[in-house]
Amino acid sequence: MATDKGVERARKWLRGNRLGDVEPSGLLVARLEARRRGNRIPMAAGLVFIVVMGLWRGIDRSAPEENSVSGIGLSAFMYAMVIVALCLGWWYQDRVERRLLPPTRVRSAHPAATTVLDVLGPAHLVAGTVVFGGGLLLGVTGALLAPRPPDRTLALTFLAAVAVLAALGCLALVTVLRRPTVAEDAESILVDDVLRTQDARSALVPLPILIALAAASGITSGSWVLWALLAYTAVGAACWLFAELLAGLRAPRGLAAAK
Repeated sequence: MATDKGVERARKWLRGNRLGDVEPSGLLVARLEARRRGNRIPMAAGLVFIVVMGLWRGIDRSAPEENSVSGIGLSAFMYAMVIVALCLGWWYQDRVERRLLPPTRVRSAHPAATTVLDVLGPAHLVAGTVVFGGGLLLGVTGALLAPRPPDRTLALTFLAAVAVLAALGCLALVTVLRRPTVAEDAESILVDDVLRTQDARSALVPLPILIALAAASGITSGSWVLWALLAYTAVGAACWLFAELLAGLRAPRGLAAAK
């Protein structure tokens, strides 16, 4: 059952996506609330990740530089925790979406002409390529060429985390593209198109940037790997912020298609 707060949040979402003329339905409220609750899980995990890694790096400074095995193990555990939390958030959202698909509602595959570029948009496709492709390239380079064994191990851990995130992101993106339409009328079909675009972009959430910062904090000061990680973080964050800014200036994909 839609609450007053849920309806108000849905109205705000519609206005933010230039769909202010559409009245929020119970279906839209339920879908947005599922996303809001699902997003809490990876957000909480990300906050815990930042706090724990920050505290550990502060404590670990007093330890000998070569004795970083425990720090690498903690990093791997925290990466795994963030990945699991991300999967739980997606699972919760998908579980709610499936409940909203009774036979009385529109259920149709998305048009075959829809591509990753159509749904993501050029800017987000480029940003995703920079974040994930650049992260994989940096991880491989660091694992092979880093000057110290602990730095190579950290680079390898970073590479493994980015590879898992990239695989999960691609899987989630394919799922979004192939997801049936959840709609009751013409207006909710339009809303579904906008939600599809937002879900596709959420599938490529730039977590490798956060992981790169954590890895950089464990790299030897002055090492080229440290500067490479920081440069990757800056470039990746700039590309993603530019893509988000550009998306905010353009009409949502569903609205553009309707016009």
